[in-house]
Amino acid sequence: MPSVDILLATYNGARFLPAQLASLSRQSHRDWRLIVRDDGSSDGSLDIVRQWADREQRALLVVVDGIKGLGPAQSFGRLLDRSDAPYFAFCDQDDVWDEVKVQRLLAEVLAMEADHGLALPMLAHSNLAIVDEDLTPTGANFWEGARIVCPNIGRSEPDKAGRASLLLQNVVTGCASLGNSSLRQMAGSMPEGVHVHDWWVALIAAHFGAVRGVPETLVQYRQHSGNAIGAKPWGAASIGRRFLSAPGENIRKAAILLEALQRQAGSFADAFGKVLPQDDRETVQELATLRAHSILRRKTFMSRRGAYPQSMLRGLALLCVI
Repeated sequence: MPSVDILLATYNGARFLPAQLASLSRQSHRDWRLIVRDDGSSDGSLDIVRQWADREQRALLVVVDGIKGLGPAQSFGRLLDRSDAPYFAFCDQDDVWDEVKVQRLLAEVLAMEADHGLALPMLAHSNLAIVDEDLTPTGANFWEGARIVCPNIGRSEPDKAGRASLLLQNVVTGCASLGNSSLRQMAGSMPEGVHVHDWWVALIAAHFGAVRGVPETLVQYRQHSGNAIGAKPWGAASIGRRFLSAPGENIRKAAILLEALQRQAGSFADAFGKVLPQDDRETVQELATLRAHSILRRKTFMSRRGAYPQSMLRGLALLCVI
């Protein structure tokens, strides 16, 4: 089987890193290298990784650039820049991978390449099992809790609404994904406007190649106070409770999210606008400049473009601030 670069971004992860690294050691697919970048930890995270690599005699590349506090998107972008394997997989410091995770997702991407060709960007991603900070299962899985349905999304798919909807809601969790070198090369360095690294590569794959969901739960997705994003339930009751607890704050957060989505769409249009098909290009550009349009045009954006978040209530929250 082909080689994979596992891209690990660390920041003060000493408490959880040993379990994640141990799960990497157990991977059934053995041909992989770890590339790590630390974002300025003060707890010896990088030493833990180096000691593990020495002990396991595992290939390790440490990205040292002297910059602290880049955040996840830019840190993973720098890791992508250093990768040169045929395939790559994002890795968070606090999760635990099923032993067949790399093997299963790699097989999926290879099947996608057989269908679409090696030259197109391909991305496969799996469901995740939600666990607490001690890895105790909660009985929930991420797709169900987030109301995510994962149909195939891609340039060859007849329904462009899947690509449009991806502009408003990310369905790909980076730590549960694997992509090919064509995707890595298109992603390049993360522009400043990128909101989340996994969302960026998902947009690229969906618009120029393919994204495919794997329903198995291949990652134990640890929930704790330091999660950058985490798993929040998106059922009507859960959203209702969150909204009623602080309606003003939640509306403010929705407005901040919309601004981030517009910046990301602007970066996507800048990077790929010249090569996007016209219908996709117009959708991306309209989202990027939405605040410049009339209120009627803003409020009808989702219905006109078929850009609906998979969670209806998430869509309503965005509609309130568009």
